Amino acid sequence: MSPAAKFDWSKRRILVVEDDAEMLEKLRATFTQLRLGALDVVRDGGQVLAAMKRNMPSLILMEANPRGTDGLDVLRAIRGKESPNPDVIVAVMVAVADAERLRRMCGIGIESFIRKPVAADVLIQRVQGALVNPQRFISSLSYFGPDRRKPRLATDPPYLGLERRRIVKVKEAPPPPRPVAAAPQVPVARRSDMEGGGSNWFEAPATPDPPPVREDIPLVDEPLPPKKQISGGAIEVPNKPKRADNSDAWAEAMAPEEEAGEEEAGFDLKTKVNGHNDWIATGGTGGTKATIENQDLSGANLAGVNLSGATLRNVRLSSANLRGAVLQSTDLRGSDLSGADLTDGDLTSSNMRRVELSSATLASARLAGTDLAGASLRGADMSGADLRGANLLDADIASTDLSAATGLVQTQVNKARPNSSTVLPPGLRRPPTEQ
Repeated sequence: MSPAAKFDWSKRRILVVEDDAEMLEKLRATFTQLRLGALDVVRDGGQVLAAMKRNMPSLILMEANPRGTDGLDVLRAIRGKESPNPDVIVAVMVAVADAERLRRMCGIGIESFIRKPVAADVLIQRVQGALVNPQRFISSLSYFGPDRRKPRLATDPPYLGLERRRIVKVKEAPPPPRPVAAAPQVPVARRSDMEGGGSNWFEAPATPDPPPVREDIPLVDEPLPPKKQISGGAIEVPNKPKRADNSDAWAEAMAPEEEAGEEEAGFDLKTKVNGHNDWIATGGTGGTKATIENQDLSGANLAGVNLSGATLRNVRLSSANLRGAVLQSTDLRGSDLSGADLTDGDLTSSNMRRVELSSATLASARLAGTDLAGASLRGADMSGADLRGANLLDADIASTDLSAATGLVQTQVNKARPNSSTVLPPGLRRPPTEQ
């Protein structure tokens, strides 16, 4: 019997904060089999405190940047004075490890860090470990992970070495000084009064303004400078270790070791595409669904590729050849397809929120039912593009010729952001504010 099976999950309540539908479905399936005492889900970071009051979770599993709010603000609210339980265990999930962000989260307080995508057994192991032995994560010059230091006894001398770890709180403004008797005015002769015979010839010295309170104090303090050591009569100064940079490589190196799960040592686009084709051909029973995130595929030749249902989030595909590509129901959120050739492409019902399509070629492309909210179509070639039912909320269509696009209606134009250079099909007009 596995350790997770022996663990009594019926007394545990977990609050999940996640806005990605696919990830949320995996989390539900994973935790449902454990028969939790309660599983609550919110998709907006602003609803976390209300959910905590409603269910008092044992652990919060949150995306590093939940929808609607900044992850750091959500974490501060969980640990703040208004929180129903400031000491609740928090596990943070991230797809891309931002070293500086992780340091700041450590300063606020987290008990676990999980890289996405993650296998179900690894996720269960991490959550169970945080529940059984919650330890605050720390960040130092050469370590990122749970604090494994033993509690220091009162008789033990404090450690003041280079690798000491200290959490620094922002200093508050000093209290105002106590009122004192006014200082006697010192006569100061002024040339104008003396020459004019005036009696107002003295003034009190000006009181200098108090220094401003600093607000740029970091959450994690800098290490102490190296101490000089005397060896054989010569003074030696040990080399100060280099501070870790803010790159993904640092966070990956410092992250706790975990099973490979769905992660790969390298990135092979051809293998991804072939595996996805097998996944489509077998109806999901074989192959591997393609999940490509934060990759630079600028100029890639993907003409005619079939990546329907794949995840291509925050991928750089500028100037890529995607002629005739099939991308039905594909998640392309946040990707850059500026200047890409999508002629005759099928993007039906795809999620293309905030996608950069400026100067792209979308001639005869099928975009029916596609979510283009917040996307940029500025200067794109839309001749013959099918836009039936497409969501153009806040889409940038400035300087775009849509005169030959099909399926476009006035309500879609009213939600978009045209300018005086936007060309619309006959019978449609720009909103009054844009005319």
